[in-house]
Order: sequence, then structure tokens, then C-alpha cells
Amino acid sequence: MPAIGMGLLILLFGVLLPQAIDYQVVWDTIWKLTVPEVAALAALGFCRIATEGLIYQTLLPQLSLFENTKRWLIVNTSTTFVPSPADNVAFYATAQAQGVEPRRAMTSSLLLFLYPTIGKLVLPLVAIVPAVIFAQTDDETVTIFLIALAVAAVISTAVYFVMRSESTARWLGDSVSSLVNWGLHRFKREPVGALGPAVVQIRSNSIEHVRNSWRHAIVSVPSNHAVIFLILLFSLRFIGFTNDELPWVEIFAAYVLAQWLSTIIPLSYAGVGMLDVVLVFSLTQAVGGNSEAEIMAALVMWRLFYWALPIVVGIPVIRIWGRKHPDAFKNAKSSFDKERKALMVDASEEAGSS
Repeated sequence: MPAIGMGLLILLFGVLLPQAIDYQVVWDTIWKLTVPEVAALAALGFCRIATEGLIYQTLLPQLSLFENTKRWLIVNTSTTFVPSPADNVAFYATAQAQGVEPRRAMTSSLLLFLYPTIGKLVLPLVAIVPAVIFAQTDDETVTIFLIALAVAAVISTAVYFVMRSESTARWLGDSVSSLVNWGLHRFKREPVGALGPAVVQIRSNSIEHVRNSWRHAIVSVPSNHAVIFLILLFSLRFIGFTNDELPWVEIFAAYVLAQWLSTIIPLSYAGVGMLDVVLVFSLTQAVGGNSEAEIMAALVMWRLFYWALPIVVGIPVIRIWGRKHPDAFKNAKSSFDKERKALMVDASEEAGSS
């Protein structure tokens, strides 16, 4: 998957775009930005980091916003350089170092994807509101909205079966594993075990957590997307695109489509590749004319303050934190695997007793 994402970037930036874009124009456009404009983008970048800490507080509310923001920087930077499940292991290690009980740390680490993924999947349902109000709907917008609505309905149904009872959660897990095994059999791959007991155990460990944190998530996840979108909007405005040339509603629609597709088709970490491809072509189509270089310049600035800034900040955070907790990462992977296996054993025993 990372190779596919890198391949998309090479194809887009190394083969397709050079045929239509003069990269010298891109860099000349970026260098025209003023110091206050760069400072505003940097401020939004740091605000984005803080909103990620807010999301992590839904997982470990007993820790401060500062500690959860620092934890996100460590997890985010680790995942950039180390393959999955580096995010889960890093979260587990940092939580344990703060005195979080191992089973709670494990359950929270497995829920890292939950609220951010749900937020991205329902974004099209949010985007349809300003599109209708400002009369920006068309056949493509309606089609995307209907597809997103169908995806949201499937996810909602799955969540309903998981939360309804242990028996329905076990049925859903076993049904999914049967479907997966059918596909693996077609490709002559080894089958996976029954997922029903695992879903039941995860349900029992996380149901109270979700009940206590979903209200917090309703605030933190939209705040995070709002700041990320503002970085994109300000980048385009500072490059020179006015609201008459490129209305904010169309920028928001392109952002929503890019985030949604990168979640449905997760080719690489942080959507690198898919996000860029969708944004380039969506915004180019919205603007029209010969504005590809300016759009690319804006997207470079967006990536710089949305994606690169947290990594630059996260590297010294990891080094400082690692010096204070020299053994935290040393045995984190083995401890994480041990706790995860214990979770599965508990699930199997629970399934057998029932």
C-alpha cells in the first residue's frame, strides 16, 4: 500500500503534471508569500496539532490535553517512518508510561481509527448542506452524496449490530470472517479465524468507553477537519484565488471528496497520493483556465503546514520523550502483542462459555 501511494505520487508529480505545469512557476508563486501569510499558515498548523490532541482525549480523557497532544505527535511521527501497527504500539507504549492500565491502553490503541474514520466517512453528508444552500449542487455532487449515504448506512448498521448485544456482535464478526475467508480461498490464501469472539471482546471493552466519549468526539473531530480545511483555504487565498474565482464551497467539496476517497481507498499513510490526486484535478476543474501551477503551489503549502509541520515538531518530541522513558519503546512491541493475544484468549474463552 505505501508503494502504491508512492507510485501515485511519482505518476502524478513526475509524469502527468510536468506535461501541463511549469514547476518553476510553482516555486516562484510560493516565494511571493509574505511573512504574515506564512505565519498565519504556521499558526493554523499548530492549531491542527492541538485538535489532534483533542481527539486523543476521547481515548484517554484522564490525561491532559498537553499529554494527549504530545502522544499524537509521537504516534503520528512514528507511523511516518515505521510500518503499521506502529501507531497502535506507540500509543500503547506512551499510555503505559503515563500509568494507564494495560488493558485500557490496549483497548484505546485499537480504537485509534474509530472517530477519525467515522468523521471522514460522514463528511459528504455535511458538505451537502452548504452546497444546497449556495446552489452549488450538480449531478456529480448528488451521486457522491448518495454513495456516501449508502456507506454511512452500512457502517451505522454494523455499529448497531455490534452495540445491540453480544450475540449480534458475534454474528456480525463471524459473517465478516466468512466473507473474508471466501475471498482468501479464491486467491488460495490461508483463512482467518472466526472474528465473532474478537468483536464481542472488543465490544465489551470499548462500549463503556464509546458511551462516555462520543459527545467529546462530536466536538473534536469537526474541529480538526475545520482547521485542516482552513489551511487549504488560506493557502489558496494567499496564492491569489479569490472567492469569485474559486468559492469556498467548491474548495470544501474538493476537500471532502479527497478525504472521503482516501478513506475508502487507503493507498498510503495520511492519504499521501490519493488526497493530492483528487485535490489537484478537482480544484483545477473548478477553476478552469491555466491555473494548474498556482493550484499546485497552494497544495504544496497545504502539505507543508498540514502534513510536514507535525512531523518536524514530532521528531524532537520523540527524542526528548525517549530520553525520559528509555525503556518505553524497547519492549513495547512484545508487550503489545502479548496483551493483544490475551485479549483474543479472553474472547475465545468467553465465546466457549456462552
